[in-house]
Amino acid sequence: MDSAITLIKKELHLLDKGDAQFQQIKRKGNSLYINGQILLLSLSRSRYEFAADDEFEDYQVTVMANESVGWSCSCKAKGPSLHLVAE
Repeated sequence: MDSAITLIKKELHLLDKGDAQFQQIKRKGNSLYINGQILLLSLSRSRYEFAADDEFEDYQVTVMANESVGWSCSCKAKGPSLHLVAE
């Protein structure tokens, strides 16, 4: 499991290029996490499923980490969503 978490952290680090938009996404995602609005639904060796209780709607987030990282979020964001970053 540590290797999956390491892969996910590296992927998020690659996305974080100091871009102001990504910084805002990180702040909002961190706020969801700190306020307890993220719930781990299931966990396996390389797959994590979360529920994000956002202000306007609830979203499902899945993160898969095998040799590479993949994710999906039920929100309409193009690219990494704040719900993904919150996980």
